[in-house]
Amino acid sequence: MKSNDQTIKNLITPIILSVSPTTNQTEVAASFIQEQLGWNIDSTSPQLKLINQELETISIETIRNLISELAYAPHLGKSRAFVLLSADQLSIAAQHAFLKSLEEPPANTLLLLVSSAQDKLLPTIRSRCIPHHHQSLSESIEVENLPPELENLINYPENISYSQLIELANKYKDREQALQIIQQLIFILHKRNHKQKIKLQNQLLTTLNNLHANTNVRLTLENCFFALKNMS
Repeated sequence: MKSNDQTIKNLITPIILSVSPTTNQTEVAASFIQEQLGWNIDSTSPQLKLINQELETISIETIRNLISELAYAPHLGKSRAFVLLSADQLSIAAQHAFLKSLEEPPANTLLLLVSSAQDKLLPTIRSRCIPHHHQSLSESIEVENLPPELENLINYPENISYSQLIELANKYKDREQALQIIQQLIFILHKRNHKQKIKLQNQLLTTLNNLHANTNVRLTLENCFFALKNMS
């Protein structure tokens, strides 16, 4: 397996890969790992474990077996990927059992959830993962233009003041609006090359978790926007 070691060490946040219902999930997952991580693998590589190739309901027993396997260190310290196919088929009990592993994945381990209906996944599952849309699906997704202030926050943080960020946090203090803005930022950031990309994504994911936990929306957004400005 050929890879950039620093990239692999940093990319520990689990990913949800959204695909269309007719997509060959195994091929798309292998292609995604090759393109995004530079790993030279295919579906038979020992460092790639495919789970639920039958695309059936995923039981809590299956997840418990996966958790047990995650407890073992990678062979010879090499990076590895566990791909959960048709992740939307996870039973509710299995999703709850999987939360801890998604929140604290092992070192040098990528957890990739492939789904054609991620709305069936619990918000707590989705909030622990970076969303990524397969190209064929992304082409059909319309992403609204971000407010110029948020574009600046990502690209030119020196051009936006803290007072502007406070106004933005107040503007999007409705919880659903706030969730949409943060998810949109994650989606857009994931498509761009940014020197602080991983740190920014982790901050956005933390903000999603806090919003789902019913924290004060305005203060949560303020803290997030301030952190993004300081990181950038």
